[in-house]
Amino acid sequence: MVDIFESLNSINTRLLGQDIAVLHCHETLAAFKMKLKRWHAKLEKGNSAPFTTAKCTH
Repeated sequence: MVDIFESLNSINTRLLGQDIAVLHCHETLAAFKMKLKRWHAKLEKGNSAPFTTAKCTH
């Protein structure tokens, strides 16, 4: 969860910048949605490598 929130905070910081175009905001959010889908697919396969702070519980 920490890794996801770090990514969200990074996106939030970028989107709060001055003179940010709507297209840039859309592209940033679309890229993050794609990243979430990749993370989800990897987690379904048991791969937690994208999450550097994740602990293995099994």
